[in-house]
Amino acid sequence: MPQKFSLLSDRYPRIWVWCPIFIYVCVIFLTTPILPDIVRFLASILGLSLKELLQYLKWTIIIGGSVFIIAHIILNQRHTYLRTYLTLGVVFGVGYLLVSNFASPAEATHLLEYGGLSIFSFFRLSKLYPEAKPSRLYLWSGLLTLAVGVADEIYQGWLPNRYYDFNDIITNVVSGLLGLIYLEGIVRPNLLDRLPAVPEVAVPQAPSGLAINNKPST
Repeated sequence: MPQKFSLLSDRYPRIWVWCPIFIYVCVIFLTTPILPDIVRFLASILGLSLKELLQYLKWTIIIGGSVFIIAHIILNQRHTYLRTYLTLGVVFGVGYLLVSNFASPAEATHLLEYGGLSIFSFFRLSKLYPEAKPSRLYLWSGLLTLAVGVADEIYQGWLPNRYYDFNDIITNVVSGLLGLIYLEGIVRPNLLDRLPAVPEVAVPQAPSGLAINNKPST
């Protein structure tokens, strides 16, 4: 059985790389029709109205972002980058502005869905194209997130309990960009810092006073 799986992996390597992305996208489309019901159920459990739940989400971003920044400062004192804190400010600041303009808490899931999709796609595509430049991986991940976001919104226009909204497409794209910004500003630098240092290989040298004779022996 392990040998069969290995053969399939060697014969169809791209299928195994694309499968997790396909499953992620399927989860987005499958939860789209029932997402408002899930949000209402969550609000009923918490004893909140949808408007109150949206306010809680705003405070969650503010408090969660502040805790995350403080924890990052404490845990990464030796690796302090200005762009790290600029990234955190952009991600949480734009995220708060998006949530402030949402009419329903269900729209806040776009931040997680498409921010996660862009990051997840980047790592999966890096396995598929290990020699590709990071800039190209960012471009492909962004285009993939854009395509899924547009398709999801068109799909919502066909559902009886959802509707098409061009502003949601913008939200999907911005959420994907925030994911890529977070990836470039925080995730990748931390991964590079944790890579083991390459040991220097000492080049052997001939002892002083000894001449190397390259002439063929007679």
